[in-house]
Amino acid sequence: MAERDQRATVRVEMTIWALLKSRVPVDSPHAFNGKAFLIDLSYDGCQVLAPISFPVGTVLELFASTSGTPTIRTVEASVIWSRSVPSQSTVSRWKVGLRYGIPGNHWQIHPPPQSWIRVAQEQLV
Repeated sequence: MAERDQRATVRVEMTIWALLKSRVPVDSPHAFNGKAFLIDLSYDGCQVLAPISFPVGTVLELFASTSGTPTIRTVEASVIWSRSVPSQSTVSRWKVGLRYGIPGNHWQIHPPPQSWIRVAQEQLV
């Protein structure tokens, strides 16, 4: 099967509180286990607002509940970029681009954008 363009799906502007856990040694400067915001969700990944930067390739685990449900969803994702967010505050913020290990509507966006439905149907073929 031909590889599809990873940006072929629409991004949904939505903010979800999540627990973010990096899969690096605990003594690493990139070790993190705390709260972050998931933003700009797509079928293939999302952006995260986090208090630290992560090197490209870092594997993160995302834990979040959506749509008012008590069910916690767990998603593995890899860092594809990380940029500092300008701020007038002394608190640093980073916008981090993530690609899900397995694409999907992990956060139960309802109704999902048509491009998400199309990609999901193509994956079944």
